[in-house]
Amino acid sequence: MKRKIYILLFLFFLTNTVNAYDYFGDSEVEDTTDGSMDNFKITSHYFNESTNELTLIIDNYDGNLKTVNTYDVYGQNFKTIYVEAGKNNYTFNNVKLKGGKFFIALYNDNGMILYKKDATSLTLPDKIYLASIYAITFFSAQMVAVATIFFIISLIITKKLLIENLLMDRVAQAYPVIILNVIIDCLLIMIYNNYYGIHIIFSYGNWIIPIITVIGYTIGFKLFNVKYISLLHYDFENNYRKLLRVPYVEKESKIIVRWIDNKIKEIILPKVNNSKLYDDLLDFDGELYEITSYEVEEYPTKVYNEETFWNRILTKLEKLQDYLRDYIKGTITGKITVEHSKIMDKEIQESVHLKGSLEALNDRLYKLYGEICKLKNARGNDVVNLAQHGVNVIMSTLPNTQQYSDFIVEHFKDMVEEEDDNYKVETKNEVENGEGATNGDGQPNS
Repeated sequence: MKRKIYILLFLFFLTNTVNAYDYFGDSEVEDTTDGSMDNFKITSHYFNESTNELTLIIDNYDGNLKTVNTYDVYGQNFKTIYVEAGKNNYTFNNVKLKGGKFFIALYNDNGMILYKKDATSLTLPDKIYLASIYAITFFSAQMVAVATIFFIISLIITKKLLIENLLMDRVAQAYPVIILNVIIDCLLIMIYNNYYGIHIIFSYGNWIIPIITVIGYTIGFKLFNVKYISLLHYDFENNYRKLLRVPYVEKESKIIVRWIDNKIKEIILPKVNNSKLYDDLLDFDGELYEITSYEVEEYPTKVYNEETFWNRILTKLEKLQDYLRDYIKGTITGKITVEHSKIMDKEIQESVHLKGSLEALNDRLYKLYGEICKLKNARGNDVVNLAQHGVNVIMSTLPNTQQYSDFIVEHFKDMVEEEDDNYKVETKNEVENGEGATNGDGQPNS
């Protein structure tokens, strides 16, 4: 009698305590979690959601008839069953659930079983179900149509929100949006099936919908083109170059980019002196600006009140709210400025990249000096001709001065040769070939 009173008190404790079974410790009655006592065991169960009927399959080992009291803890209903030898099926009506679980207590003078399980099992019951080909075809077509709709929605969100508004160019940046979309898909599946349990997601092919959603986002980033601006930054002071390749969109006469810090910013960039860039590795063809410097201006951030403990708690919620708003809206957080004078034009680029080699530059210098040399030789020839003409004039007017003519001509020749030596420059190629030297008459030396 005393044992029965203890059992009734224990059942009352289970009924009126939240999650009492989870916190209950040792007792003088046998507390089992494997579904066995008094040489019998609960081997499986099946719950009918439409009728709220629970069927327990009990296996009696020793063959002796046993009287067992049962109690629906959540529904607070008592029932007495008789367990015969072998396997027995017992049905309980109007079973109540909490959190998708039922809680049945079975007890007699030899012990107690506390059986708390999920109402819906991931495994199918040992029964055969028949369905017509029409029903199977309709179900399959319905699943394909729903999956197609979710796939198209994923593509639209990727193009309009993630790429054009948030300037994302890879699927890793969109993980928060994808996870949120998958959660919404799961909730819609539960609402449609009128069952709020995670098991329904893995039943009847419902798991296809979240997978199709993820595939839609992944294909969307591959399918839709993203426009890029490429800035090749030359840091001459530190002998360093960096390629800044950022996605951009033009909004209201502004150029908006997702900067290298993964934040949305406005960029002031004069569209001049740009060149073309093709990247074989990324198969990218776009504009390239070679710049020497740029300036980053961060807009002032919001100041939060964190003076007290409750202010700090509320601030965390406020920060989360602001982060989600900025993430979805694409709030502009700063400005990038590239001045016109900091963009290298074609001439400066050629100078930086040393168009042609140093050897070609030296050849050009030799040719220039050669032109100077020819000009000097021409000047010398003019002087000699003038001197010769002067001698002839003197000789024709002054007889008996022939003995001085040779001296005067030689003297002028010496003067010209001395001047030519001061300015004589031979080109590189002429030196290598042993040619190019000229005499005072402007003719090559033999």
